[in-house]
Amino acid sequence: MSDPLATLGYLFLGEEEPPCLDALDSDDSGRVDLTDAVYCLTSQFLAGPPPSAPLPDCGVDMTEDDLGCESFAGCP
Repeated sequence: MSDPLATLGYLFLGEEEPPCLDALDSDDSGRVDLTDAVYCLTSQFLAGPPPSAPLPDCGVDMTEDDLGCESFAGCP
């Protein structure tokens, strides 16, 4: 639940931009929007497709887009 909540907080509640904006792009569209939260919830609760690689492991998103990732505390 924390991933879609972080996405919604960033998009609609004015929460600070995370240091790894690319991590919020669950549907790998190259942008962060409402569909990312819906995609994540669908994956978790309705047996939808999982987010793209590198999930479930730590690693680099190989999709070219403008989303940055300065750091991600959950990965070494």
